[in-house]
Amino acid sequence: MKKPLIFITTMVIFTTGVISVNALTTSKDEILSKLTGEKIEKIAELKKEYKTYGDIASEYGKRDEFRKENLELKKEIIEEKVKGGDLSREEANSIITKIESRMKNCDGEKPSEKLNLKLGFGKTLKK
Repeated sequence: MKKPLIFITTMVIFTTGVISVNALTTSKDEILSKLTGEKIEKIAELKKEYKTYGDIASEYGKRDEFRKENLELKKEIIEEKVKGGDLSREEANSIITKIESRMKNCDGEKPSEKLNLKLGFGKTLKK
C-alpha cells in the first residue's frame, strides 16, 4: 500500500513542477502560437518581417485575446517578483496600472513610449 501512495505523491510533485516550469517558459510567441494555431517558428518568421505581436494577432483576428493573455503573463511575472522580494506590493500595483493604461490606450497604429520597467518585458518576455 505504501508504494502506490509514494508513486502518487511523487507524480503530484513532478506534475506541479512541470506545470511551474511550463508557466515560466510562456512567451508572446507561445501565446500567439496557441491563439492562431501557427507554429512558433511561423510566428518568429512573421516577427522577422518587422510585424509587431499586435499586428500578427490582428491579422488572425485575435488582438483582444492576445492583449488579455499578454497582460496575464505580465501580471504573473510581476507577482513572481513580489514573491521573490524584488518588488513591493505597491511597486507591483503601480506597474500593473501603468501596463493596463498603456494597453487600453494602444490603437496599434504607432509605437508607444517604452515604460523601461526592467522586468524582462522586452523582446522575449520570458519569466
